[in-house]
Amino acid sequence: MIYPAIAQLLMDNYGFRGTQAIVAAFSFNSFFAAFVLHPVKWHMKKIPTSNETPNFSELSLHKKKHHRSNKEFSETASNEFESRELLNENLTEILSVEKKSLSKSLTSIASFGNAVIYVELRKRTQKSSLWNSVDFSVLKDLNYWIIIFALSISLTSEMTVMSLLPVFLLNKGFNNSDVTLMMTTFFATDLIVKIGISLITAFYKIKTAEIYLANAILTVIFRIAFTEINSFWFSVILSGLLGGARCCIHVLNLLILTEIYTDKFASAYSLNMVFSGIFAMIFGVMVGFIKNTTGSDSLVLYSLTAAQIVCILPWSIKLLYSFIKETK
Repeated sequence: MIYPAIAQLLMDNYGFRGTQAIVAAFSFNSFFAAFVLHPVKWHMKKIPTSNETPNFSELSLHKKKHHRSNKEFSETASNEFESRELLNENLTEILSVEKKSLSKSLTSIASFGNAVIYVELRKRTQKSSLWNSVDFSVLKDLNYWIIIFALSISLTSEMTVMSLLPVFLLNKGFNNSDVTLMMTTFFATDLIVKIGISLITAFYKIKTAEIYLANAILTVIFRIAFTEINSFWFSVILSGLLGGARCCIHVLNLLILTEIYTDKFASAYSLNMVFSGIFAMIFGVMVGFIKNTTGSDSLVLYSLTAAQIVCILPWSIKLLYSFIKETK
């Protein structure tokens, strides 16, 4: 929220290159934060346990009593086993001869087979561990494809609009101070809505799917108004509304996956991030092509708004189908 004001102050005093250098220095602190993230076992200390010394006198007395009882039992049982031992010795001699001849022929084959089995088992284990880390069974669900398509497009469209928003405002004729105020309002509203959602979800259960659809529709309306209206105060208000809509897109993105795929959230969210990355590359090429071809910032925002409308259509069909299914 305070970052736009800091950036404006740095731009006024150090220029563009100096601001970039200072921002890069700020970001460099993340490396030191990453270096101090150590595994817990590196800092674990072995604590010696205090074991009580056993009483050897009591142990020896108990051992003598136990030895006397065992000696009496062994004398009576030894006579029975002598006859069995003679029979077992004869059978052992006969079997040992046959076993030696058979083991010589099978030793080389068995050792080679064990090596092959070990290598194959190790390869399968490595592949299966990577494959089992992500549960791809969610891709068999048509409902998941509709959800992931809508969430990925909406999230990518919002991130692209946010990155282009300062440039768009400057090209509309607003000065640096005006843009700073609008971006501060944007992020302040984002923060306020996040706190509000946290408090509401702590006490009430909200219908995330319906709220997400309503927020997507309002986002389209706010973007169209923001593109067409050039008034300063209307732009400030619309910047705040877009910031609140951005918060709903990011927060509800996680809540929807958590609510629908509770047991498979890690896999569902990981695959969602993969598809979001694919759409981010597509949107980057699309925005660059439109900007270089037409030179119009408004057309770029309209294209991103159209992508948001594409997100609304399958989401509306899904909710309508769920409503009809529940009523029946």
